[in-house]
Amino acid sequence: MVGNYRKTPSPSDTSTVLVRAAWLYTRSKDSVRMEVREEPGRFLLMVYGPGEQSHHEVSASYLEAMRVQATFEEQFLARGFALEGFDQPEPAPRAARTPVRRKPSTTPLTLEEGDASRGADEDNTLR
Repeated sequence: MVGNYRKTPSPSDTSTVLVRAAWLYTRSKDSVRMEVREEPGRFLLMVYGPGEQSHHEVSASYLEAMRVQATFEEQFLARGFALEGFDQPEPAPRAARTPVRRKPSTTPLTLEEGDASRGADEDNTLR
């Protein structure tokens, strides 16, 4: 097909997108919603509003996305918007890790002669 053909993603092509935090700002009849979304390998700051406007910023880390969000927030507050709501969903529980059990070392630690100044006694054992 020629033109604006867009492949519909198969289930194996789609990824999980998590909303890490969301804000709602209002001013009279205007509103702005911001979301920080986590996708594999990147974070997106989505800005919806005021009105029909929308914008997004791509960041490599959650911290970077939050810094961009703070910049937008300052601009909205300066224009008379007020924070109406905030949501930060609980992260999904991760699978419990199995602790790695290591055998204690049975080899005694000794130092070369003349290393007494670095924390060893005369018989080359650690103090």
